[in-house]
Amino acid sequence: MELEDLLYYDPSWRIIVCKECGVVPQTNIARHIRRHHNATRAFKVAAIKLFERSLDHLPLIRDADEICRNVRPLPIADPIRFLDVFHDGICCLLCQDDRDRYVCRGRTAIEDHLKKVHNQPLRQPGRRRRGEAGGIKGLTQVGLVRTPVACQTLFHGTRCRYFIVKARKVHEEIEESPSGSDAGSDATNMGPAFTQPRLEDIINLQLAQQENENSAISNQTGFNISFLSSDPRHQSQWLRVTEWPAS
Repeated sequence: MELEDLLYYDPSWRIIVCKECGVVPQTNIARHIRRHHNATRAFKVAAIKLFERSLDHLPLIRDADEICRNVRPLPIADPIRFLDVFHDGICCLLCQDDRDRYVCRGRTAIEDHLKKVHNQPLRQPGRRRRGEAGGIKGLTQVGLVRTPVACQTLFHGTRCRYFIVKARKVHEEIEESPSGSDAGSDATNMGPAFTQPRLEDIINLQLAQQENENSAISNQTGFNISFLSSDPRHQSQWLRVTEWPAS
C-alpha cells in the first residue's frame, strides 16, 4: 500500500481523512502513521516526510481544535468521504442549532445530556401508565429525541463529537461495501473501528426517516398519512426503498 492509498484530502472541508481508521488524524501525519500503520515499518521515514511536504501547498486545517470549530456539516449534508458512517445515532430535538445539535449513540449519554443541558426530569417515581414506554422509545414518544439517524464523527476519544449526515441510498451502500466487487485493497485492511452496517439497518433507518417526515406533514396539515398499510394494493415501503420487484 502507498501512502496515497492510506490518506485522503477532502477539499471541501480542508481535512485529511485516514481511510483505514475512518477518522481524521489528531496528530501530524508522520506520528499517526508511525503509531497506527507502521508496525511492520513498511513506510520509510523519508517517504513519510516527502508525503508530508507534498501537502504543504494545500489549504489544509491541521489543528484538531480548529477542525472541530470549522467542520460542522448541516444534517442535510452528504457523509464526509471515508469517515465511518454509523446508523444508530440518537439526536436531541431540544437543541436549537442544527449545526450544534447533540448526537450520540447510547442511552446513558443522551439521558445525561437531557438532564444536564435541558434540565429534563427523565425518570419519575412510581409505575408507568399503561402504554407509556421507557428508555429510548419513551424519549422518542414524548418528542425529546429522534432515532435512528445516520451520523459521523471526525475524531475518536475525548474529541469525539457526532453530527448528523444524510442517509445513503441502499444501492450506494451496497456498491461501496467492502464485501462488494469494487472493494479494492482497503477492504482487507479495515481496522477494528470500522463498522459496516447491515442491509436491514440501512433500510430501517430510511424507513424511520420517511416516517418522521410523514408525521411532520400530518402535524402541519392535519391529514393523517398512514406509513404502514394493510391494504394489499399498497406498495410495501421496503420495496420502495430497496427497489426490489414485487413478487
